[in-house]
Amino acid sequence: MQRKTIGDEGQRFVDHEAQCDAQPWSQADFAGLAVLVVALLAALVWLVHPWYDPMIDGSIYVSTARSLLAGEGYTYLGTPFHLRPPGFSLLLAPVLRVAGTNFHLMNLFVASFGCASLVLLYVWVRPRLGGGLALLVCVTVGTNPVFLTLCNQVMSDIPGVFFVLASLLLARNSARNPSLANEIALGVCIAASAYVRVLGAMVIPAILIERALRHVRNPSSKTSHAQFAWKQVAPLLITTLVLLAPWGIRNQVAAAAPPADQLLNYSYSTALFHYDFGDPSSPFVSASDWGTRILTRCNEIIAAVATRLQEKTPTLGNIAISTVVFALFLYGLIASPSVAGFFILFSLVITGSYFAFQDRLLLPVFVVLVPLVAIATHRLLSAILGKAGASVSVAVVLVAICVADFAPRAQWNEIEARHQRSSRIADSLRAALPADSRLATVRGFHLHAMLDQPVYSLRWGYRLGAGMAGIDAVIDRYGVNTLVFDSQSKLDSEYEPALVAKYGAPTAVGEVRVLRVRD
Repeated sequence: MQRKTIGDEGQRFVDHEAQCDAQPWSQADFAGLAVLVVALLAALVWLVHPWYDPMIDGSIYVSTARSLLAGEGYTYLGTPFHLRPPGFSLLLAPVLRVAGTNFHLMNLFVASFGCASLVLLYVWVRPRLGGGLALLVCVTVGTNPVFLTLCNQVMSDIPGVFFVLASLLLARNSARNPSLANEIALGVCIAASAYVRVLGAMVIPAILIERALRHVRNPSSKTSHAQFAWKQVAPLLITTLVLLAPWGIRNQVAAAAPPADQLLNYSYSTALFHYDFGDPSSPFVSASDWGTRILTRCNEIIAAVATRLQEKTPTLGNIAISTVVFALFLYGLIASPSVAGFFILFSLVITGSYFAFQDRLLLPVFVVLVPLVAIATHRLLSAILGKAGASVSVAVVLVAICVADFAPRAQWNEIEARHQRSSRIADSLRAALPADSRLATVRGFHLHAMLDQPVYSLRWGYRLGAGMAGIDAVIDRYGVNTLVFDSQSKLDSEYEPALVAKYGAPTAVGEVRVLRVRD
């Protein structure tokens, strides 16, 4: 009897993975893709609304895209912006150039990336699960409430998912067809991904680890370690680093003077490592607080994974579900190490130590985790129930998730009401205020997006100046002459009395109040 070796097992692993990824398309596979495309085109009509669902980041994206179009560079309210890369703002700028502040077109633009992401997901999953289950995976992701919500927000999360999936597909293609051209194409895609969402850069270490494992587990290959590094590491790293270097250099040359008085965060590193998110000279976060932060994030991740991104408070049920999900994920990763699996691990490390948690931050993890867990479950059940039984079981679970999560047009009435009110406020201010008005409010992001003119924020100046002195500094620095207060804003109600005491009574303009602070 011939003795099995680790090399033999590694060779079988490499051959099995290559065979899976090279599975030819059947007529059923093409039919599934056609059904998906038709459904997605219908969804663009039925599931994309024409209103602005305001997010602070979304309003900043609109502002920075306008600045790019105006020839002012990548700036926010005239200050060099370096909190996040310019990729999404650059993508958004042509939409604004063509149609101005047309939120329906902007939502359609973002949603089109969602549709394209689901097509890429189908293409990526099909070799491992077949067309039918791949289609169900796409429906499971596409009907997720957070995914649907983000498709109707002017945010970079959905385009970020698209570029991550494109990177995973190009990584698979490069593994099957190694060439310098494919390595460069992969590096370009990963760099584009990182420019849209920084988390997209986690594909790089994921690819390098997967390739290193494949190289080690395939000792029959005649490729030396030096040749491996030269052909499968250097081109990818050099391409991505060369493309990402201008962003780092630009931030060093055009760094804004700290602390930030118009943004909560000065930079990612400041928010991660310092107590004051807006001031890089503030004290570093202590080791004990780091531990508390990581524990909090882990609890939030457990809840988010168990509830498909819809909750962040862990319960015993959430812990049980997440334990099963991560156990299946790890089983699949050990049985079949993959770029996607390592991408999830690196993304969880980043998210688990991040300074804040929001459901959308886990969206790339969720989109990739769903198929990986489905593949691992199918692999495990195939040994027990056979391939057909495993397929039926996975399909039943996916359908159950779709039914549980299906809530199209959720909160559309509230979103429309907020948008209509914001539009009325913007119209009334345009009609009532003189042309020389320089506006400020407690938080000016959304009014700035609606008005298409500078609206400064007072809140962070108040924090930096420990009170009214900070507000006065913002007013003086930016030449503000008009303050706007909204009675429906709790923050405005907190700040307004002190400002009225200093500057006098405001005047009602539509649904807001306006206070002139200087001539």
